[in-house]
Amino acid sequence: QEGQARLRAQLDSIAADRLRDTVYKEFEVDRSASVLPGSVGPMYPPAAKARGEQGTVLMHFVIRADSTLDPASVRVIGSTNDEFTEAVRAALPKMKFRAAELRGQAVAQLVQQPFGFQLAR
Repeated sequence: QEGQARLRAQLDSIAADRLRDTVYKEFEVDRSASVLPGSVGPMYPPAAKARGEQGTVLMHFVIRADSTLDPASVRVIGSTNDEFTEAVRAALPKMKFRAAELRGQAVAQLVQQPFGFQLAR
């Protein structure tokens, strides 16, 4: 009986380590990673604003189980303007996130997120 309890504890520990070490996709988690309310966002580039340019940047990046951005994971999927891309790249490290959850445990998640730059009309 004691041996079974020890084995069960070891298996639970291995399962918990696997959850922590795996990067999940949005459809694999119970609660997706998200930007915390009040977090900073990208600044509209002044030159693009003066030209009346609008657009979108689609990024993907990993939010770790400790709710931090993995800077090595940041990739541009698409962008309508290099200035917008640089604004997003500058903002991402300053943004605050909530980690994804799977079975009640914080886990890393690959996030694909659009950042829109729209002028008020």
